[in-house]
Amino acid sequence: MINSGSLSHEKALPTPTETAVSFSRTGFSATSMQVLIHILMWLLLISLIMTFHLFSRPFGANRLPLPFVYKTGFLFLLNVGLFYFNANYAIPRLLFKKKLFWFVSTLIIAVIIVQAANYWFSSFMQLEARMVREFRLHAIQGAVLPAAPPFPLKIPLRNPEPRIIDLFAWLNTFIILGVSTSLTVTMKWFRDAENQKNLEKERLFSELSHLKNQINPHFFFNTLNNIYALTETNPKDAQEAIYTLSKMMRYMLYETENHQVLLSKEIDFIKHYIELMRLRLTDTVTVEFDYPSDVGSLTVAPLIFVTFIENAFKHGVSYNEKSYVRTQLKIEDKAIHFTVRNRLLKQSKIRKLEGSGIGLVNVKRRLQLLYPEEHQLRIESDQNEYIVHVTLYLS
Repeated sequence: MINSGSLSHEKALPTPTETAVSFSRTGFSATSMQVLIHILMWLLLISLIMTFHLFSRPFGANRLPLPFVYKTGFLFLLNVGLFYFNANYAIPRLLFKKKLFWFVSTLIIAVIIVQAANYWFSSFMQLEARMVREFRLHAIQGAVLPAAPPFPLKIPLRNPEPRIIDLFAWLNTFIILGVSTSLTVTMKWFRDAENQKNLEKERLFSELSHLKNQINPHFFFNTLNNIYALTETNPKDAQEAIYTLSKMMRYMLYETENHQVLLSKEIDFIKHYIELMRLRLTDTVTVEFDYPSDVGSLTVAPLIFVTFIENAFKHGVSYNEKSYVRTQLKIEDKAIHFTVRNRLLKQSKIRKLEGSGIGLVNVKRRLQLLYPEEHQLRIESDQNEYIVHVTLYLS
């Protein structure tokens, strides 16, 4: 007898694998994140330079002095080059290959080259003298003249030598170098973590596919044996069984390619399987399946329950005495609860059932892979009954 109740539930059950890679699907990949971080970093650095000038401009100067622009801009370009030299060459080819001496030596040489180029450019363009002239000009205009004079002020250039040790330039370079190293190492860690997740996902999918491929031959072998027995006793029922089996094969071949299927389709598959089993049973066997009439869009791993029902029919049915297989599927407390009960016939059968049968070992492993820490499997027995409880928690 097949009974049905009513229930509606709209939330789908995600697999742990989908949860593990959801960030990769909905967020940034490591490369996209790296590009975004670089853009934000350079914009922030330029903003800091501009802010520094706004707070340090002499006597209300309302424009950037060109010597300051030249000096800061050239140093900025040098540091950008140093940043990517460190990120794209020194770190991957030296630091990551544990050539620490060569890594440090290379950076020291690179920093010296940057500072030497900065010193040469300042000397060649006379930037120190030009900056002094600009500051004095703004001081005179601000302190002496209320408005800009009708003629340009001629202030002779003095030629102070550029500072060999420019603390601002050296500090700026070391900060850029530190940011380059820390950012590159951090992004490599993120990429390695993402690659590890992808490898784990591929391994998981491979193992699940292997386990599912084991289910199909095992299931069809047992089902064909049952149909073969029917051909001798009831050819008409055998024809009906073949038709039912064809619907089940269609489901197994085309619907179970994904690691999640609609629970409603899995219920239909169980109904077809029970109908197939009932064809060969006598009146001494009671078969019941109680399930909700509406499960909405809930999903579940395919063929996760049928193995327990198959074992109940295999080990709990007798043609000579009263026996039963009672299956119940319900949804409550944010979980899918599946229970199958069958009469306990022989203790030796139970030991075999709990042992190394392909079906049970397979489904236990699939539960561990698909629902880690999100399922419960309890197998109970007394002198008269054998019970399997499976609970899948909805996240």
